[in-house]
Amino acid sequence: MALVRSAALAGFKQKLEKDGVKPADLFDQLALPLNLLDDPDELISQQLKVRLLEQAAVMTEHPNWGLELGYQQNVAMLGSVGVLLQQSENIREALELIGRSLHRQAQHVEFMLIETGDAALLRFRYMESVSRHSRQANDMAIGITYSALNFLCGRKVPLRAVEFTHPQSEYTADLQWLFDTRLFFGNDYCGLLLDRSYLDLPVAGRSIEIQRMVQSFLQTTYPNDLPGQVCWVLGNMLPLEAISLNLVATSMGMSARTLQRRLLENDVAFKTLLDTVRVNLVCLYLREGRLNLTHIAQMVGYAHQSALSRSFKRIKGITPSQWLSLEREQVSQALS
Repeated sequence: MALVRSAALAGFKQKLEKDGVKPADLFDQLALPLNLLDDPDELISQQLKVRLLEQAAVMTEHPNWGLELGYQQNVAMLGSVGVLLQQSENIREALELIGRSLHRQAQHVEFMLIETGDAALLRFRYMESVSRHSRQANDMAIGITYSALNFLCGRKVPLRAVEFTHPQSEYTADLQWLFDTRLFFGNDYCGLLLDRSYLDLPVAGRSIEIQRMVQSFLQTTYPNDLPGQVCWVLGNMLPLEAISLNLVATSMGMSARTLQRRLLENDVAFKTLLDTVRVNLVCLYLREGRLNLTHIAQMVGYAHQSALSRSFKRIKGITPSQWLSLEREQVSQALS
């Protein structure tokens, strides 16, 4: 089962209210608790995300609702991308990083950067059926990607064309307000076509604005909780090949010495937080059931599966296989 953070729907309730729908009414329709999306790190299924988007489009009577929600997102919402883009020298490197991060953190999404002649094509699609056939989910992905591209370039990037997966409809003209270019419908992929020259541009404000955005997110989401802030950064940085105290500290706007001192004041060590975050991600990947333990160990930064198993048992008290058996048993009981 594909899982995503609730942060993927940042601004969902606010946009509903702006469009004249009470969030409580929508959540009641789907028999969901109103506080479902309040914790940005809470995991929800991709299928549930699709249900929320599709229901919002129905209740607001707005077919382009998902696209607009996606376009109003900022880079901080993208989790690891928001943190790691600080390390990118140009737009090409940043987009390639997006692709690698999505591949490792969201195996249900396929992302490609294709360069040919003087053009560059960003193509992406969902791999699982429910999302692939959801107009709102696909359009939201287009909105997020275009918003991120504009942010990285520091300007609104003119596009040569946009590819949609849904058929052309009477609401097609409403899309021109955002793109003002050729629109193609009924494609297997979503896509944005732009001038290749944009890929060589430096990332706008990469060491200042993105860092400020991430720091603001951390302070708002984890006020007075330094270990919580560090865990969030670690969880989003793990797609990198190597994690260091210095790298995490830089992303949080402080020196490594300062971060280490402040963690000790909270009676916690950096290595302890790193192992805890790794084990929590292992649980996530085990629950999804798409990867074997050897692959998971590599993804979260363990050199060997045995090292993962030792850390897992030290933190959880049981082995990964025992944890997975208990998890499946609990799910089975809940469904019976």
